[in-house]
Order: sequence, then C-alpha cells, then structure tokens
Amino acid sequence: MENLFILLATSFVLRLPTSRKFKNHFIGETGCSALMFTNHFKRSLTPSGDLFYFNEFTEKDVTYGIICIQLKQQYELGETTEMLASYITKLRAPYFILHNTGLCRDSDWNHVSSIALVDYWQDADQQDWKVKGYANENCLAILYVKNIGHVEVKKQDLFLDGFHFKAA
Repeated sequence: MENLFILLATSFVLRLPTSRKFKNHFIGETGCSALMFTNHFKRSLTPSGDLFYFNEFTEKDVTYGIICIQLKQQYELGETTEMLASYITKLRAPYFILHNTGLCRDSDWNHVSSIALVDYWQDADQQDWKVKGYANENCLAILYVKNIGHVEVKKQDLFLDGFHFKAA
C-alpha cells in the first residue's frame, strides 16, 4: 500500500507542468509592456541620452530577450523605422550572427502610428533565432527568441507579439 501511494505521488509530481508562464510586465518607466517570465531589467543611459532597458531569460535551452529604448526626443515614424532597422542590423555582430533572411514588415497590432519588422537569424553555433522589432515616434523595442527549434512556434509568437507601446 505504501509503495502504491509513493508511485501515485511521484506520477502526479512528474505530470505537473514544468514550464513557466509569460506574464505582462511594464518595462521600467517607458509605459510599454511585454509578456515575460520576469521583469528584472538592466537599465542604462545611452551616450545620446536615451533610456536603454534589457532583459534576457532562458527556459529549456531557449533564450528570450528584450531590448527597449525610450528615445530622448520624438522622431517621425519613418526616422524611427530606419533607426530600428539599423539597430537590428548592428545587433548581429555581438550575437555572432552569420546568416539572416532579411528584415520584412510584420503584423503590428499596437497602433496605426507604429511599425513592426521581423528577421530570422542563424548564429555561429548553428542556433536559429527569430527577431521582431517595434518602433513608434519615441520608442524602439527588439524582442528575440534564440534556439527556436526547441520551442513551439505558438510560444515564440506569443512572446514576440506580446510587446505593447504605452497607451495613447
């Protein structure tokens, strides 16, 4: 009887879900929010005076990251779109990206005055990434999932589509 109880208890524990769930968190003082596991952002000031927020977390060999930049001044959407594209391109070097598919416009459910860009990368370790960036007149955000082959597309997209600008 004791062995049966231990077997049942062990079976129940092994069936509990082991993955954490995304929760909506605000990003510092930007007013923007994103779906993340944790809201422990590293904050710094860029040389141009913009606020820079960074958060990265790993679950089951998959890394989720977010970079959010609150711009010191307001720009036209065309300018911030170019800034976003340039920033995503510059991120390839520190992450040792060898191949990319190229930036494309993507669905953006935020607001009519914002834009979303998406790209797929492969790094020097042969790990595949999906990167999605957002821009409006005063904020840029880049979200990425590293090692996308180890997580469902549904979960990737939940994270990447979970960014929202400050409500107008």
